Amino acid sequence: VTGVQTCALPIFFRRRFLSGNPLCDDCIREGLIRVAEEVHHKIKLADNPELRLDPENVVALCKSCHSKRTMKGE
Repeated sequence: VTGVQTCALPIFFRRRFLSGNPLCDDCIREGLIRVAEEVHHKIKLADNPELRLDPENVVALCKSCHSKRTMKGE
């Protein structure tokens, strides 16, 4: 579709993934409970755009953890 950003996740994928993974993965590892609001790609889309909708390539994160990972270049 013309004019659509190719790296953006379709709403249906994001909603489905977060409904099945409602808590932040990073926070859980730290012993915290926070609601996940972001879907983060383990392998960058720039490196492998075909993994865009692969549920094995994403993790659920809260906004804070997603920002930290993004700042680190993940």
